[in-house]
Amino acid sequence: MSERKRIKKEPPDLEILFQTVFTRLPIGAFVVQNRKFRLFNPQFQKLLGYSADELLAMDCLEPVFPNDRNVVRDNAMKWLKGKCSVPYEYRYVNKDGKICWVMETIVPGQYRGERAALGYFVDITERKNMEIALRESERRYRDLFNCASDAIFVRDLKGNIIEVNQAASTLTGYAVDELVGMNICGFLTPESFEIAMENQQRLLKGEAASLRYDLELVKKDGTRRFIESVPRLIIENGQPVGVQAIVRDITEHRRTRQNMQFYIAEITKAQEEERKRIARELHDETAQSLATLSLDIEAITRAKDQLSEEAVRRLEQLRAKIYSITEGVRRFSHELRPGDLDQVGLVPALELLTQQLSREGKITARVELIGSQRRLSAETEMVLFRIAQEALHNVRRHSQATEAVVRVEFTQRKVKLNVIDNGCGFELPEVLGDFAGKGKLGLIGMQERARLLNSSFAVRSQAGRGTTVAVEVAR
Repeated sequence: MSERKRIKKEPPDLEILFQTVFTRLPIGAFVVQNRKFRLFNPQFQKLLGYSADELLAMDCLEPVFPNDRNVVRDNAMKWLKGKCSVPYEYRYVNKDGKICWVMETIVPGQYRGERAALGYFVDITERKNMEIALRESERRYRDLFNCASDAIFVRDLKGNIIEVNQAASTLTGYAVDELVGMNICGFLTPESFEIAMENQQRLLKGEAASLRYDLELVKKDGTRRFIESVPRLIIENGQPVGVQAIVRDITEHRRTRQNMQFYIAEITKAQEEERKRIARELHDETAQSLATLSLDIEAITRAKDQLSEEAVRRLEQLRAKIYSITEGVRRFSHELRPGDLDQVGLVPALELLTQQLSREGKITARVELIGSQRRLSAETEMVLFRIAQEALHNVRRHSQATEAVVRVEFTQRKVKLNVIDNGCGFELPEVLGDFAGKGKLGLIGMQERARLLNSSFAVRSQAGRGTTVAVEVAR
């Protein structure tokens, strides 16, 4: 019985264990005795890059990275004394100078009758490099997160805030610690909270890859600010678990934009008034004067007996020119301020506009009416007419179209205006404002006019498939 206990307690012969188990394993393995390598497998030699003679001659701590030698020595002693059961990590330097990471385990035993230790390790360099890169990435993200000028909110799907940066604190007036755990409904207006949740549902349903929308925020001191929010879903294990929103204060920008729109509206009104005045003068004075001149010439030509044939011919030519000029003045006056628009409304004015385009012979234009037409406010009718007028002007000058349709749709709550042509089309920029740099201001002007009515404006075009200009005005 005592003999069996003695055999059981006797340390294993590491030479036999090494040759039977570790020689062919794809992990580095070695036997150390008196701080010298006694045995090592081919994988160990390959990882360190030294020859067998070089390994046998060196101290066992020599390949270990200098800063990690104490760690290796201490952990090895713990393993040998049975005080440690967890593999430990350290760095070694191979013959080429490359620093590698390993995770090592120590087994106590004997080698040729004397105390020794068997160590075996797995190369974890790739994993450690990934961990280091991840920590560095997290550190950089944390720096960007904390130092970002835009507010960043991280919240769950119920709106409970998990994390914010300092900019979020500045924006809301709440301390960072106050914001963490708060629900966004605590500082968003009820309408804005509803908008945020509705757009979150759109993201969850995959209806939009990215969103950008405006909200109204109430600061801790009660002041209100307008913000622009750009949210994205946070995905874990393939499932959405929260939302990260980058938020920017656009209050001043919004005020500036509102002021600009006000000034544009006033300028547009003044422009229309001036157009009206010039159109009236052209109609009441210039056209009337030309008509009177034409009558005078006609009176003179009646006295043919007193005039030569050449004089009569010249007077007839002069009267024809006056008639042509008068028609041009009337057309110009109508374009400046169509009297039909004030008298009979939008649709009849558009019909006259398309008839005039058709009379030129190159394009067949018509008006399509959907729903029951009704009179709109003077400002609305004028804006829609000007947009259609400019769109048809572009059709005539640039589209190479043979057909144009002005479609007006009246619904209970909206009025839609579409100007559609079958022309050559064109490539649209990402933002219509990019046309301004190219001197193409027609579409920009239409867009600005639509904004005066707080209406939606869109242009759809594709090379070879025509163009559609669309305006939608709420009642």
